[in-house]
Amino acid sequence: MNLIDMSEVSVVSSDDKSEHRVHRDDVAILVASFDGYKDLWEPFFGCFFKYWPDCPYPVFLGSNAVTYHHKQIDSILVGSDQGYTSNLIAMLEQLDYPWIILWVDDAFLSRPVDTARLKQLIANAKAEQAASLKLIASKSTRSVANPSSTGIGEIPRGTPYRVSISLSLWQKRSLLDCLIPGLSAWQIELNGTFKALQTSNKYFGVANVHREPVLDFVHGVIKGKWTPEAVEFLNNEGFARHLGTRERLSWTSQVYIWLRNFVPDFVVNWWHQRQLQGKSTGVA
Repeated sequence: MNLIDMSEVSVVSSDDKSEHRVHRDDVAILVASFDGYKDLWEPFFGCFFKYWPDCPYPVFLGSNAVTYHHKQIDSILVGSDQGYTSNLIAMLEQLDYPWIILWVDDAFLSRPVDTARLKQLIANAKAEQAASLKLIASKSTRSVANPSSTGIGEIPRGTPYRVSISLSLWQKRSLLDCLIPGLSAWQIELNGTFKALQTSNKYFGVANVHREPVLDFVHGVIKGKWTPEAVEFLNNEGFARHLGTRERLSWTSQVYIWLRNFVPDFVVNWWHQRQLQGKSTGVA
């Protein structure tokens, strides 16, 4: 595969075939998608650039054969769908950037991004030589310490889902180390957390991210169906015409997901440790 040289990137839109801009940075944003989710791209990027108009990083959309024409987006095509992990590996191999902000295609930005704050957090993660920096709140970020007041803290070893691929900054080489062809997105996080126990790599989260989000977003799709939050949000954002492209999550699934949010942390920890032990013995 040909590498995209970060010093020679040009973006071309469908209505403007001239060179749009040249990027000279060591961070890029990769929106990992596939052709089956192409109906999400217009509302996704509509919200992305509405709430982050001064995004300083080049944005790449990874897909199979279909491109999305936009003057601020470059497409990365990987051919026939080989599954999430294999597709992601092929996308990363085409990016000559040492740092990647990995974004999922159904996380719709819902509030303005504080670019200065995010750039400082990224600079701090680089200074720490972090393998990754989780940019959103999760159960694992509740344990983040912030002894140096840098805005980030290390996620302790053994923390469930210490490794995450959702809206995180990654050293590309560390992310590739976590990827094994054939794994699902969930399996990447479990496998990555297991491998992290065997290395000295450091995984960070943003301190106080639950109270002061870095990236506010609405989760759009679960098991291929629109979430009720996404339906309401996209209606309000003027993307109602896109909601007819897929089914909506059933009320029984909504109740199950709602109840799952109340599972105590000690149960999550127990289940996660059991999965890790199974991997270490070859059972899981």
